Parts: sequence; C-alpha cells; structure tokens
Amino acid sequence: MGYGAEATWVTYLLPYIEQGNLYSQINWNYNFGHSDMGGRWLRPITSVSFPVLTCPSGPHAEPVDDGSYARGNYAGNNGLGPMADSMPPDLNVARERGVFYLNSQTSAADVRDGLSNTAFVAEIIAVSGFDMRGVLHYPEGPFYHHNYTPNSAMPDEIRAGWCVSTPDAPCAGSLFSSWDPRDFTMTARSDHPGGVNLLFGDNSVHFANNSIALGVWQAIGTPSATRLSS
Repeated sequence: MGYGAEATWVTYLLPYIEQGNLYSQINWNYNFGHSDMGGRWLRPITSVSFPVLTCPSGPHAEPVDDGSYARGNYAGNNGLGPMADSMPPDLNVARERGVFYLNSQTSAADVRDGLSNTAFVAEIIAVSGFDMRGVLHYPEGPFYHHNYTPNSAMPDEIRAGWCVSTPDAPCAGSLFSSWDPRDFTMTARSDHPGGVNLLFGDNSVHFANNSIALGVWQAIGTPSATRLSS
C-alpha cells in the first residue's frame, strides 16, 4: 500500500525519543496493519514498548496479537470524534480535527489558537487482554478525542472484538473490520485520581480535572478554536 501505510505519530517520533536505531530498521514497503507486521519485517519495531510512553502510575498492559503490537498510555489528540477516517482517508468529514489525524501535515503555524492553548497528547488506559487501545503503531490505538471530559463514563467506541470493557475504561464495538470507516471515539483516561495529565503544544504539562467544563475541554482539543474560560 505504499510508504509505511498506517504508521502513526509514534512511529515518526522514534528518532526523537532516542530510538533512531529502531527507526532506521523500518521497511517502509510494508503496511503497519498488514499481517506481515507479525512476521520478520515490522514486528521488531511494533513489538517494542518504551518507558517514556508508559505511565508509571498505572498497570502496564501486555502487547497484543501474539506480542506483535506493543502498547502505551499516551495518545495523540484527534479532535472531536468519531475518527471517521477511511481507506483512502476522507478529508472532508465535517468535524473539528485535532492535531493528529490520518495523513496529517499540521505544522506549528497551523495551530492558530496557540501552542500553549492546544492539547497534543493525553493519557489513556491500556486495558489488559485483547484490547487495542494504546497500541503504538496502528491507527486504532494511539489517538483520543475531546467529545467527553476526562474519565467520562461514556464507553469508548472502538472495534468489536478488540475491546475489553472495564469500569475505569468502558468500551463498545462500533466497527467490525479494517475495511469499515474508522468510526471510533476514545476518551482521555488515567489511573490518577480526579483527572488526566495533558501535554500541550508548547511542551508544558497540565493536569486536567474530570470536572473541567466540556466547552473548555473541546476548545483546547481543536487547533483553531477560541480558548474559553471556565
């Protein structure tokens, strides 16, 4: 499918988290979501987890799919869900996009609300078992949305069969195969009492309380939104 199809923001981040050697081993002729990734080509990359992408306060979920997909606890801001990206991507979906999305070319200059006002990365809970939330190198793992405030009781809408629902991270199946539009929504969640840690575009980290006003939460999730006050 071409140059590194279905690679994620985490894949391209590798050289900047002291994983340049791992990055240099990627065979970009292979699809990160294809069955070949479980073989000798991409598994040496996709199976590796990193402490920098793992929350020290929460349980460390094991890799899934026979160890092919390592997971972490940090996800990129995909804006307001559902993700609704298809193959090829539908770039005309009427919704507020975040900073990270399929084939995104967002630059710092595109963040018109200011880097210090725009969420880039938040925590998610990687649930034990065959649950794809938190997978590092596949589009259905490392993204979250601003539809609901942190740790909302609303279930994440992800792929049926790749979802292990728990009280802290409820989920429900909203799509059934990779050929369906990726019509899914995931909420920022953590094992910290009261909220989640949030990385902004200026590299500052703030704690977002569960009680944050929904309007404020959605404003900081969109690069072009006007920042609101609570």
